[in-house]
Amino acid sequence: MTVEGPNFEIPSTDVPSPTPPLPPPEMWKISDLILLILFIPLDLFLSNFLTLMGYMALKPWIGWHANPIVLSRNVFFLLSLQ
Repeated sequence: MTVEGPNFEIPSTDVPSPTPPLPPPEMWKISDLILLILFIPLDLFLSNFLTLMGYMALKPWIGWHANPIVLSRNVFFLLSLQ
């Protein structure tokens, strides 16, 4: 009668090869700069519009009485809703 023992794996003694150095990070492309310049005016317009829409939505529930035109020039109001 033969008894078979468990199969043990011998750990490898190979030294892993060093990884190649990473390439330097890619700088901005011209297309990235163009997209940034195009989105700045759009974001400035949308943030002001969305702020005033948020005021109009909250005005009946909170009881604010200020005119939205006056609030569009109020720095503290614009900062608080952004």
